[in-house]
Amino acid sequence: QAPPETIARFRGRYRKGWQAIREARFKRQMEMGLFPPGTRLAPPAERVPSWSSVTDKEEVDLRLATHAAMVHLVDQGVGRIVKKLSEKDQLANTLILFLSDNGASAEAGPLGFTGNRGGDPKAKTGTPDSYNSFGISGANMSDTPFRKFKRYTHEGGIATPLIAHWPKGIPTTKQGTMTREVGHVIDFLPTFLDLAGASYPNSLKGQSTTPLAGRSLKPVFQGKPLTRPEGLYFEHEGHAAIRIGEWKLVRTHRRPWSLYDLTKDRTELTDLAQSQPQRVAEMKARWQTWADQSQVKTWPLKKKKETRK
Repeated sequence: QAPPETIARFRGRYRKGWQAIREARFKRQMEMGLFPPGTRLAPPAERVPSWSSVTDKEEVDLRLATHAAMVHLVDQGVGRIVKKLSEKDQLANTLILFLSDNGASAEAGPLGFTGNRGGDPKAKTGTPDSYNSFGISGANMSDTPFRKFKRYTHEGGIATPLIAHWPKGIPTTKQGTMTREVGHVIDFLPTFLDLAGASYPNSLKGQSTTPLAGRSLKPVFQGKPLTRPEGLYFEHEGHAAIRIGEWKLVRTHRRPWSLYDLTKDRTELTDLAQSQPQRVAEMKARWQTWADQSQVKTWPLKKKKETRK
């Protein structure tokens, strides 16, 4: 949902179709240096129809324009915060971390749902009474150049950009540059503690605390590498992954594990599991150890039976 005048700014931008927009975005991403040379655009997701077969292209354009309008309004909101910090002369020494949500949502088939969750199915997309989605096709476009979407542990479901703004804390030579160091939201708390000179308690009010996960991102702000020999681990609804350095082992629920070298294959198109069984076995074992320690439950979760007396 968004004001009609904001939606109007983006109408017509999506009439070329999902794949044409994906290809144009990928070209721009490569020109910007967001991905290393040799990165390939993942093929269209399954169930994405050809643009020529879509009968109501105006509605699809409206849904995607509404989404763009919502993103634009977030940008405007951040701008107001930045303006207020500047007015108070606090902008230069304030660390701002801005990241996107993880993966676009591919709910309700190729073209999405209309009027779900109480929305009026007759309400025009973008208006207060509407509750519509852009489905698999819109999500596949939004997740360019990756595979999969929200819920999955492939890059299309977990990879997000992170912008760090801190003029007094980031060296001038590093401002406006990009880094390929890998961070995670679990790094935010260690970062804030590090920068504030605070420590994480081992206990609180007589009870042991959960051990702190993640690492401070301060070295990255200074242009240094971020070492993480323990790796990163993921699980959601049975989808799982582990990343050690540039190696990533990933699976969808009830499917075999796949192995990718993200230095050469950022979009996870060449599965190396068959050629590197030892690495797969080692990474699977490490993931399972983490899952046991983190109390990861087997999916689907079993519902508790109600007992009536």
